[in-house]
Amino acid sequence: MNNVSLTLDSLVLFCLHGDLVKDDLTSLSMNQWNELEFKLKHSSFKKPSGLLDIEGHDLESELALSSQDVERVKLLLGRMPQVLLMLSQLEKQGISVITKYESHYPRTFFHRLKKNAPLILYYCGDFHLLEDDCISITGPLNASRTMLMNTRQVVDKLIDEGYTLMTSGHKGCEKTSLSHQLRMGGNVVLFAADGLKDKRIEYLRYIKNRRLLIISHRFPDSPYDIVESIIRNSYIYALCTTTFIMHSEINTGSLWFSAMQNLKYRWSKILAIVDDEFYGNAKLVEAGAIPVTMEKINSDVMINDLIEVTKTEMTLRQEIEQLSIFDFINCNEERSE
Repeated sequence: MNNVSLTLDSLVLFCLHGDLVKDDLTSLSMNQWNELEFKLKHSSFKKPSGLLDIEGHDLESELALSSQDVERVKLLLGRMPQVLLMLSQLEKQGISVITKYESHYPRTFFHRLKKNAPLILYYCGDFHLLEDDCISITGPLNASRTMLMNTRQVVDKLIDEGYTLMTSGHKGCEKTSLSHQLRMGGNVVLFAADGLKDKRIEYLRYIKNRRLLIISHRFPDSPYDIVESIIRNSYIYALCTTTFIMHSEINTGSLWFSAMQNLKYRWSKILAIVDDEFYGNAKLVEAGAIPVTMEKINSDVMINDLIEVTKTEMTLRQEIEQLSIFDFINCNEERSE
């Protein structure tokens, strides 16, 4: 997608929230911004851009702000020249930005995450890739050779069915899926929680070929942060139709926490690999994930149909189990007679 001109609402957002400008002022948190936005909607300002005309308005009474909050808003709005400068510098580096106030912002975020949808996204590459049907693949960082082989087989299925891969690109299963998807000619959305600038340099040729979009909710040179990684994982679940989990360990790391969070809020489906060698996903299945074997992955069953096939098999299994119980009871009754 070509760079688009940001709306005034977006520019005000950059002034008041986020880390685009580095200075001594404290930006509004996401919760503080959402609260201010709610007040704006129910005032004569209506939209964030209305704050650019604060002369003649009584912010304290109309927005129910304290005098300290009013002064803070005015100081933050004074960042506008720095905001415009930073946006220009990012554009020269091949990095674009989009906010929730732009028409191309992914509406799926609003539908699934509500008020927790990211306010700002930084990206490089073809933003239209987010309009594809995306599937993610995740697994442990220290993956075995068999796990990585299984990961490549899942990617082959994605390629065959024309899905775009969405991944964090972490080492292990995710790095393997990223490399294999690109090598096989597929498209990828890399959702980064840190180091967008470095990743852009690493994958520049794929970006230029419009096969890769790198996107992040954090400033392009932000360092790694475990909490931000978990937040990023929730964004991936919200944007994908399905996630394959190759292997997991109970209560270990962001993979497990994010998967359980997704199962709780039902943002998207989870298909958990349950081959005998890797039984760590059993607890995810108990929590609501859909069990899938590698035999099914390598079959002609389509990904969309894997869910229905599994449901049918589980129903038949339950019927057989119930039948065996009744048979057992009948046998006991016959013996007692």
